[in-house]
Amino acid sequence: MAILLRTKQKLESIFPRNTADANWTNYLKIRDSLKTGDMLFFSGDHWLSGMIRWRSRSAWSHVGMVIRIDELERVFLVESTLENGVRLVPMSFLLKDYGGDK
Repeated sequence: MAILLRTKQKLESIFPRNTADANWTNYLKIRDSLKTGDMLFFSGDHWLSGMIRWRSRSAWSHVGMVIRIDELERVFLVESTLENGVRLVPMSFLLKDYGGDK
């Protein structure tokens, strides 16, 4: 069953924010189950994220798609950013460096 999440406050009341270490541990638990085409949703704290959430009437401000390349034993995220345009970034890099500010 889907949960309607229109605000960041409701999102964080249902799914409290984790520490970076907890996010890394959770990622390692689910890494093998991620597959190409899976969508990951983000809710950042940057002012632009707030504008996106307000305009879209959603708790989410960013989305990316998983790309899995088994031959390389790598899991990537395809996303679009203001600074770089569309990019392919390793999930491990994203989790280690993402602070929720975008």
